[in-house]
Amino acid sequence: MSAAPEFSKNYLWQICLAAFLLLLAATDSKAQLVKPFQPRVPDSGPSTSIYNINGDFSIIGNTNLTLENYSLNFQNNYPMVYVDADDDPQTLNSSSADLVFPNENGADPTCTRVVYAGLYWTGRSREERQFEVSKSGVTKSFDKHAVSFKTPGQTNYTTIRPENEEIWFPGSYLEQDGLFVGYADVTDLVQAAGQGEYWLADIALEEGTGGSIGFYGGWGMVIVYENPLMEARDVVVFDGYAYVASYLDDDYFLDLEGFSAVASGAVQVKMGMMGAEGERGGTGDYIEIEKGKNSGEFVRLSHEANDTFNFFNSSIYTGGNPRNPELINNTGIDLAVFELPNEDNSIIANGQSSTRIKYTTVIDTYVIYNITFSINARQTRLEAKNELGNDIQPINDVYQVNANEELPFRLEIRNRGQEPIEDARVEISLSALTDFSSVSSTWLLGSGNPGEAYFDASIGPGGSIIWEIGSVPGTTDPDELLGYLEYTLVSPDNCAGPEGFQCDTDFSLSGEVTGANAETGVAFSAPLIQGFPEDEDCPSSPNSGPMEFEVISEGEFCSSVEGVLEINLCELPGDGIPVSEIADNFPEGTKFYDAFPPGPSARAYDGANPFPKVAESREYFAVLEGDESCFRPFLLDYQSMQVSVSISSDYNGASISCQGASDGTAVATVEGGIPPYTFQWDNPGNSTTESVENLPEGTYTVTVTDSQSCSVTASITLQQPQPVDIQLDTQNSVFNLDCDGSDGGVVVFEVGGGSLPVKAALLSVGASGTEESVDVYESGTNRTFSFEGLLPGRYVIKASDANQCSSELAFEVQGIQPLSYSTSVSPLENCQEPESGAILIIPDGDADTINYLWSTGATTAGIEGLAAGDYSVRITDSFGCSREEQFTIAPLEPLSFAVSSATEVVCGAPGLKTTFFVELADEEDVDIIWSGGQSSADGREMVSSQPGSYTVSVRGENGCVSEQQVEVLPYALNAGFDFYGPDPTAGTPFFIADEIRFEAASIGNIRSYLWDFGDGTSSEEASPSHSYSRQGDFQVSLEVTDANGCVARESRPISIREFQIRMPDAFTPGSADGSNSHYFPVFEKIDGLEFWVYNKWGEVIFYTDDGNGSGWDGTVQGKEAMAGTYVYKLRYTAPDGSEAFRSGTFLLIR
Repeated sequence: MSAAPEFSKNYLWQICLAAFLLLLAATDSKAQLVKPFQPRVPDSGPSTSIYNINGDFSIIGNTNLTLENYSLNFQNNYPMVYVDADDDPQTLNSSSADLVFPNENGADPTCTRVVYAGLYWTGRSREERQFEVSKSGVTKSFDKHAVSFKTPGQTNYTTIRPENEEIWFPGSYLEQDGLFVGYADVTDLVQAAGQGEYWLADIALEEGTGGSIGFYGGWGMVIVYENPLMEARDVVVFDGYAYVASYLDDDYFLDLEGFSAVASGAVQVKMGMMGAEGERGGTGDYIEIEKGKNSGEFVRLSHEANDTFNFFNSSIYTGGNPRNPELINNTGIDLAVFELPNEDNSIIANGQSSTRIKYTTVIDTYVIYNITFSINARQTRLEAKNELGNDIQPINDVYQVNANEELPFRLEIRNRGQEPIEDARVEISLSALTDFSSVSSTWLLGSGNPGEAYFDASIGPGGSIIWEIGSVPGTTDPDELLGYLEYTLVSPDNCAGPEGFQCDTDFSLSGEVTGANAETGVAFSAPLIQGFPEDEDCPSSPNSGPMEFEVISEGEFCSSVEGVLEINLCELPGDGIPVSEIADNFPEGTKFYDAFPPGPSARAYDGANPFPKVAESREYFAVLEGDESCFRPFLLDYQSMQVSVSISSDYNGASISCQGASDGTAVATVEGGIPPYTFQWDNPGNSTTESVENLPEGTYTVTVTDSQSCSVTASITLQQPQPVDIQLDTQNSVFNLDCDGSDGGVVVFEVGGGSLPVKAALLSVGASGTEESVDVYESGTNRTFSFEGLLPGRYVIKASDANQCSSELAFEVQGIQPLSYSTSVSPLENCQEPESGAILIIPDGDADTINYLWSTGATTAGIEGLAAGDYSVRITDSFGCSREEQFTIAPLEPLSFAVSSATEVVCGAPGLKTTFFVELADEEDVDIIWSGGQSSADGREMVSSQPGSYTVSVRGENGCVSEQQVEVLPYALNAGFDFYGPDPTAGTPFFIADEIRFEAASIGNIRSYLWDFGDGTSSEEASPSHSYSRQGDFQVSLEVTDANGCVARESRPISIREFQIRMPDAFTPGSADGSNSHYFPVFEKIDGLEFWVYNKWGEVIFYTDDGNGSGWDGTVQGKEAMAGTYVYKLRYTAPDGSEAFRSGTFLLIR
């Protein structure tokens, strides 16, 4: 049997480095290695990153989102809808894929054992992690951290969650465009179920469109399996989060080093990949692998469902296993398993230990999250068979033992493989409840120098037995016993664990044997086996599961755990309750769950996933590290208590009535917590009530404590208003009267402070001190007041605010008595009587002592017959004091009115159908006249669809006329368009397969376009591109619909040619102007041209296959050919690939 290649330890690190280089090689592209690719180590089982097995791997999966209008080449930025194939009305999205084990070398699939299974789900939906979706009467609360998983034969779904947020969930579209990927180890579930149909449902996906990138969603699962009859292989599973969005043709190189190809024979390499958001319609992303080592020559990779120019094309190529649904375009989900094309070892040669892979993308955005390899390997297999030595036989694979019973074990070592081994080591992990008694080791070979076996209590939950064997030679007899280990354990007798934990007396025993191939350095790990089952159907499949023990107790050994631990917390910062807040109540390393036992659907709480803050007591379970049978239930009671302080006193917006007052009131309000509450204020009286009164200005703090001693403080500040204050404006006040002060004294002042509204009262003070009210002003907004026309005497201003806070100010006006009179103005009343105004001065006192001089020249007390305009009069009294008054006879204003309108689109009308409404402030008796349109009887409405300007005239009761202009707007809609081929020059013909650009030049508020290209195809784009697949004359039409539903159409003809070839009738070599000096066909759209010229004797005198050449120049062997008739022949390839010939004659003219 020929040797086979193996992975080395260096290979693991090279893959990680390679994934890093893949994403970060080019600075001109957006590439992020958010989660470095690492070998995936299973949650349970051997701690291996390379599976050295007789077996292989498979990838299965499907899409949970598809196009609303399914198409092979549409991308996922079109409208998307859920795939829901499980006939379960409670799921919104679901799909399935079958796991089918191969029958390689006659292997029975029912005997194939699952070694590892990793589930991945991915998608792009809304930015939030959690959101609700309703469809068909079902409302679901989606969480990107949770999916529903169903194995073959299972009726109900199991909720699966990523532990520690594996792998990556962006917080928004600004992070990796929102492409999320989750992972969970589902080995236990898949091991129990085996092959069959697997379902995944309710990924947190969204229907609709997701912008330029779009929405997508689906899942994949990698399964590593073994069967003794299968070929020996090394399998490595890598995962991470490699995001790339590139707009340049950048290359990413991946250097792989450290594997060892077989020295002779065929080298076989199988590769699996999972990617997301690859586009089916695009090109430009590919994967290549170098031929040989350092050759610089690369082979581009593909499989049957993609091509070399678009590797990530939304295809699922996983060996033909059934899927539901089984789509070709999986809109963003790429799963692939394929063999490298290593014929004659042209890519990976015998003995080769390194290679390079090159990746690139042009315009796509995608994420790679799983890369899995298998390579045919030389057999490295160290067997460690562990058996119970007291003749106890298992019942249904479970050993029944008594409590506190000594259990003797014997572990035997054999080299079942073909290779010598180094650094061999056995480790047996004990349960936390099992007691170690003794251990001894015996090595039977003369070679090697194993160390003594020992017990290390610091390794594992209950300690571990360690045997450092070291070197193990190769052997020709795989059944030869090389050494053995004998040890004794004591079964548990009490199910009460440490610090209140409750533990099941049943326990399991497992371990592993590790080492490395002595020749290649490739590490391996294998579980301990219990031997080979007696099952005749699968005689060669070892039992490598843990040894299970059931402890039989004659009495009650479980000590009682009094009560349930209650943990009360309140008012913690952040959105959740950190695990660190409760960790001190449990042993170090304790894990926390919301269910026990912690199955796949249980939610784990850790540093990345805090407990939720809920206002109720919830039960959780603490599980002892290393032994999931030991648990402690506890109640977590979180109370959110919030305290706010408000001011209950309200003095017109102020918390204290007047400056210096002590009449404020504050009250504390509590939300949450557990009553009763206690209150402690820091006011001078140290009040302990819910509210405090009679407070002056200041800041007051209250501390509220509930019955669980949760305390929260809050503060409030009470502010007093400014005092009411009267400030005189001496610059604008008049207190001394003379002839110029004939209007009387003036006092101007501002009332400051206090609370609005404020009031100012003016009182005159008599000789005896009595006060008499003169005037009062009050304002809710204005604080500046004035009193005018004051006679000489003493006055006092009394101001107060809304809270009756007050202030006073006294002043005196001095001087002679001012000129005193009143006036009367009679305005114009009708536009038809423009000179009917009048003005009259009415003096106070003796009218005979007053003289008048009007601007019209009149000297009487009044004037009449006035037109609109400005007038003035100078009035003089007997003291010689005079005053000038100005008057205005206002012109009559035309009636004020407004015109409103309402428009309506009438398809086909020349303009917008517009209804105008005349709006008058008062219901007056008016006449309304329109210059056109259809008006109502009273003229208050007019309707027209004819574009143009219209005049409306309104005549009021005062005879005045006013006019306004209104306009009816035109309504334009057309469907004009143009089109261009690859050569935009006018008159250039169009050919089959030319990309023709159609551009709409439509006018109007266009909402939709419908193109009919005349060949049975159509488009709804505004400016689509189209290629014709056959020649002919076609009628292209465009139908546009505007926002109002109006439709316009236009059609234009287009002629499509298959190709063009034309032969000139004659040519003139050596012509004076240099034109028509060579004979050659004129052609377009043909390839593979060959051209012959024959003389009249049938001799070939010219030949060329250069389609870009000039043709025959009229010479034969360097001499000018004679004028006359010649024969040509053509051979060429038409655009459809067919070969054609053409021949004829032409003239040579000299």
